[in-house]
Amino acid sequence: MLLTERAIRQLIYNVLLEGVREDADALSALLTDAPEALSQFEPLSMKPKWVNWLADRYVRSKYPADDTLQDTLPVVVSFAAADAAISQKYNSNSQFKTAVDTSFPPGERKWNNPADAAAMSTTDMSTLLTLHKRPKDKININRADTSWQLPVEEGGNKIGDFGPWELYFPTSQQNSINIAGADPETHKPYTAWCTARTAGSNLFYNFAGRGVMLFYAINTKATPKDPKGRISLGFARGELVAKGHNGGMTVDGANIGLNNNDPNDPKTDKINNLQHIFGAYYTSILERAEAVVAEHGGEHPVKSELDAALQDVVKFKSMLSGLRDDDAGDLCRLIFGNSAKPVSLDVWDAAASHKSESVRVCIALNLDTPLPVLEKLASDTVVHVRDLVARNAKTPRTVLEKMAADSDSYVRATVAYNSNTPSHVLEKLAADPRKNVRVGVALNDNTSSHVLEKLAADRVAVIRTEATRALKRRMSSSDASLTASSQN
Repeated sequence: MLLTERAIRQLIYNVLLEGVREDADALSALLTDAPEALSQFEPLSMKPKWVNWLADRYVRSKYPADDTLQDTLPVVVSFAAADAAISQKYNSNSQFKTAVDTSFPPGERKWNNPADAAAMSTTDMSTLLTLHKRPKDKININRADTSWQLPVEEGGNKIGDFGPWELYFPTSQQNSINIAGADPETHKPYTAWCTARTAGSNLFYNFAGRGVMLFYAINTKATPKDPKGRISLGFARGELVAKGHNGGMTVDGANIGLNNNDPNDPKTDKINNLQHIFGAYYTSILERAEAVVAEHGGEHPVKSELDAALQDVVKFKSMLSGLRDDDAGDLCRLIFGNSAKPVSLDVWDAAASHKSESVRVCIALNLDTPLPVLEKLASDTVVHVRDLVARNAKTPRTVLEKMAADSDSYVRATVAYNSNTPSHVLEKLAADPRKNVRVGVALNDNTSSHVLEKLAADRVAVIRTEATRALKRRMSSSDASLTASSQN
């Protein structure tokens, strides 16, 4: 009797499944004395892929394992639950793919895709799980760049060696992150410094843009996670700021504030005292940092980077990348406010299109913002941004005329108050149903007398009062002009 194709497939499946059942039973027998591990194995016992992987190592010894089945199970269970997601991420996320290919160079590893577990070791799985859980870097930095390790004379950021201490003066955000350091697999920073973050708001340029000069002292004999092995020294206006404030400029790796008080004073917190931490190298480290501050006249050289961002749209976007809304706005004000250099239209446009409201607010108020950018911001989805465009003393009449029809009364009221708003627009706004808009018209010096006369009869008392005052001021001014003319 001939078997159908379907029957043949079922027969093969049953034979294979029988083999899997035998392997699962053999693996279960190895865990008889370990009930906890046996319960972990049960979900895998119905999955041929993972039964085969375990049996190849602990039943058939096809791939001899260094660890025990019991020790291996937690990693395999975790990886089995995540391998599909890891594979999908590898194929769709370039940052994750780069991280995997860096940890496992394609020409050296025994598998092609993270879903190909057959030839993987548990160490491979552990590393892939760690990479999968790693927070996405919001800041695009090159962690492989080690130029910061070079002496400053050779273009690096290293300014001295003092016993076990290496002293650095980071001149860029990337160098600040790399000097502070991070776990090579998880990318979790070794410090809690806001100037070393990659997954959160990094404030290096916000500090440096205000002239704050930070120096990082790294103790090469301490473990990377030892908070007293990584010290940030902060100078403002040329002076060391070390007042023991947590989260201040002079802190240890855990952001605990350090002081520079007399260590012999019984009131001094010696554990968090710079002289106590640096020991015999204290004077040399401080003198070297002070010398660098003096070389730069107490001003951070990063100002040239901020100036360059006004002409380079890629640099501008990079500097603001990953910042929280308020931090992005703060840096935007530093970039646009600390330079008399011209701004490229591409940078203006990038700021007007930025996702952070605070950045758009920054240029909505800027008196140098060009007309095309103001026109764009006049249609912003956020009322506050449109209101500030209407408030800007340089917003031209053409833009204000369009904004007079804004859906929000606060924007229309600001247009009504702007001294650039033409009288024919004010006449239309004088009939606005919202009283705050009509008040703005009554207060505007461009409002014609016949419009003020209408507002002097408005149903709202404050509008009548302001319109009447404006008319009286004009009459007084007119009388004064006539008197002066007759005397002449």
